[in-house]
Order: sequence, then C-alpha cells, then structure tokens
Amino acid sequence: MKCLNCTNSAEENFCEFCGQKTSIHRFSLKHFFDNGILNGALVINKRFFFSLKELMTRPGHSIRDFLEGKRINHYNAFGLLLLLIATTYLIGEYSLNE
Repeated sequence: MKCLNCTNSAEENFCEFCGQKTSIHRFSLKHFFDNGILNGALVINKRFFFSLKELMTRPGHSIRDFLEGKRINHYNAFGLLLLLIATTYLIGEYSLNE
C-alpha cells in the first residue's frame, strides 16, 4: 500500500517514514462520537495551530489535502470546529459590552 502523506510504501497499520495511519476513513458524526469527543476537542497541539494557519492562508489546498488522506499534520476537523465555536462564544460572552 502507498502512504497518502509521503508516498512511500507502507506495509503495516502506520507508515514507517511519516507515522500516518494507512487506513483512512470517511468522516462522519458516528465516527466522531465513537472516537471520543473530548479527546479530539480538548487536546491542543502543534497540529491545531498548523490547521488554523493553513485554513487562513490556503483553505482550498488544506481541505483538499485532508480529504485526500494527508492527515498527519492536520488537527481533527470536528475538534477544530468545536474549539473555534467555543472560543468565539467565550470571546463574545466575556468581551466588554455596554
């Protein structure tokens, strides 16, 4: 099997060169709930900031790469959405209002 991220051949469950999973799946709400909402939404790492930067500078390219299976550098899409919604709500709620 060919790794979708680095294009090297991968024989096991993970690519031995970049570490991406070899099995990709379509994202759905069922998958999101099965894999844990809190795990994906509350863990912030360098992928979160990379995904934000990519979505702000090259949104089409970033989404296309993610959907094609190049997911090793990207944050979980549903987790990112939840974090952005929560952040927007909190900023709006606690900002200085008259």
